[in-house]
Amino acid sequence: MVRHKRMQEKVYTTEEVAQQLRVDAATVRKWIRTGELAAIDVGGEYRIPESSLQEFIKKRLRRPGN
Repeated sequence: MVRHKRMQEKVYTTEEVAQQLRVDAATVRKWIRTGELAAIDVGGEYRIPESSLQEFIKKRLRRPGN
């Protein structure tokens, strides 16, 4: 049997995501509540995995002609 080490994915707070996207933290929490941005509820606070943030950005990316 081959064992693989678990990858530790970077996670962000709502405030860190807000800073990265240059929006208010309340906007990030709204995206989480509406299901637009996947997050982990940790004792009433959210943590956003990097993969969720990248997926969110990719979905919202606008290209000319789209």
